[in-house]
This record gives sequence, C-alpha cells and structure tokens, in this order.
Amino acid sequence: MDIEDRRRYFIVGSVILEIVQPLFRTRLENDCTSRGLGSFQDFLNSQPVIHILFHLRHRNAICCKDKINCYDNSKLPLIYCQWNLLYTESPGQRGHNCHCKFTANQVQLNDLDISLAGLILLNCCNLAPADDNAVHKLRRYKNDYLSHNTEGEISETEYKSLWTDLTSFVLQLDPNKQNDLIRIENRPLDEGLCSRYSIDLLNIHKKLNEMDTSIQGISSTVQGIDSSMQELLIYHRNEAICQHCKKKLNEQGIVSLETLIPDVVMMDDGRLVLCLFHESRLLICNPDGSQIDSLPVEGCPCCVIAVNNSTVAVTVDKSLKCYCIEMYDINNKHKLKLSTTLQWLLQFFNPSMETI
Repeated sequence: MDIEDRRRYFIVGSVILEIVQPLFRTRLENDCTSRGLGSFQDFLNSQPVIHILFHLRHRNAICCKDKINCYDNSKLPLIYCQWNLLYTESPGQRGHNCHCKFTANQVQLNDLDISLAGLILLNCCNLAPADDNAVHKLRRYKNDYLSHNTEGEISETEYKSLWTDLTSFVLQLDPNKQNDLIRIENRPLDEGLCSRYSIDLLNIHKKLNEMDTSIQGISSTVQGIDSSMQELLIYHRNEAICQHCKKKLNEQGIVSLETLIPDVVMMDDGRLVLCLFHESRLLICNPDGSQIDSLPVEGCPCCVIAVNNSTVAVTVDKSLKCYCIEMYDINNKHKLKLSTTLQWLLQFFNPSMETI
C-alpha cells in the first residue's frame, strides 16, 4: 500500500466527515428553524416533507392527502435502511398505500450521514442554485471516491482535481471553513482514525444490519428449518460480509479463497476478527483487508463475539460436537482465564457448553 495514497484518502475522508457532514446537518437545522418547527421530527412529519420522501422510496402510490403532487421516480434514491430510520408504519394501515400511514421516528440530526442529509437537503429544502450544486457535488464525491473505494487509497492524479473542487464547494456552503481545510490537508496519516472513518464511509454497519435483518426474516418465515440449513444461511451471510477482506488476504497470500470463515465480528475501532476454522486461529485485520495479527486457538473457532474493545469470546469446536467457550485478548494476543462467576453463568444458561 502506498502511504501517500492512503494519506490522501484519509484527508478527503476527513473533510467529508469532519466538515461536509456537519455542514449538511447545520443547513437542515436552519431550515427547520426557518419554518418555525420545534424539532427535526416535526420537520419529517410536515406534509410536504413526508410526501416527497415517501415518493423517493415508493412507486405506484396515490396519496389521499395530495394526489395532484404524487409522482413516480425512475429510481428510488431513498434506500430501505434510510426510510426505516426516518419513519415507522402505523399498525392497521397495511392495505392503504399512502404516506399518511407513516409517522416520523425520534430521529436526531446527528443520526444522518452525509448521503441521507444531502438527499433531504436537495429534495425538501429551498437552496440557492449555487448551494444546491455544491450539496449535489459533495454528496456525489463522497460516493465516487469513498463509498465504493474498498482499496482505501486515492492516487495523486485523482486527488489534484478532486481537492480543487472539494474545497471550492465546501467554501461555497461556508466561507469560514478555509482554515479547517488547510489544517486537514496538512495533517499526517492517523491509521487508527483512518480505519474508523473507513467504516463510516463504506457504510459497513448498515450493510451488516441489512444482512442480519434478511437472515432473521428468512429464519422466521421458513418454519421447521433444520440446523444444517441455518448453519448454511449464517455461513453465506458471513461470506458476504468479509468477501472483500478475504480477497485482500488472498492477494497477500495469507488465506486462500477456499478458507472456511464461519464467523466474523467487528470491534469498536473497526478491526475485524475472523474465525479460520480449519487453521485453528483467529485472524485480526483492518477493514481494508490488511492483516494486523494472528492468534492461535486450541481447536476450531466457529463463532466469535466482541466482549469489549480488546476482548472476544470464541466458541471452539474441540472435537465433533464438543464445544467450549474461550476468551481472548486480541491486543496482547493471549487466552484469558474465565472467572468462576462467568463460568457458572455460562453453564447456567447452557449446561451442555463447556468453559475454559
């Protein structure tokens, strides 16, 4: 990995998350205030806003309160997780296809990422033409250069043209951000902060939630599903989650594409901990797939959960259908001894599970 390419990615990501995202939220807050609304929830519940956003998520719908202004979009830019963040369907209204059956959730402006905040600004707020263009371009730059950038790098050629436009559009929205832009442009690479920013920019948490929701939906719908099918669903879910990471590790010669990874967990700082079942070890890597460390396990690790920011609990297959729970400190790379109380609790909830 080219360190300067990585630093350029970090600089652009810092501008997006530290300057542009708060700017978008402030613009929304100002719009709410100018309308005399007491909260962002009131803004979302207002007739014009909910009607516009409803049609950005739904097709072939005629609203009972405003039929004249109903329309169909060729694309649906408001995705499922964004709509579900904003609104909840009222019970007993399922046969009625209209925005009136939805109510805004208690959403705070800080809950909105740049994509969602920008989408609402562009469609529901009165922006001057130059400001509208700036919001549109900044939102697009985030998607073009960061959201789909699984390499976590920006070349010098891309950066030169991008930085000129990026700073120009930021200053269009707030001329007072010049010093902040200079400060960020000159900052050194902070790999830990960069990894955390990568999580937000790639929307990894949203994708994990969507995958988990899909799997839960399948499991609850299909009655009588056997354990082997459940294991298969879980396996495919986790394969999808770490596909890019696995590809990167394969390129580095650390794992092969055929390596069985039955489970993976993301720590608070963005590190991924993967179970390498047949290799009897945990692999710790960055969100971009670069390896940090490896930790041997006494058996075959098949399930991992985060206990805190440095500790994971691992279900280990000692032999056929003989499982135990082990705790590992991934920072100091050693197995922890479970306290007597924790062992008792684990056995109380699952008497057949051994603890070590």
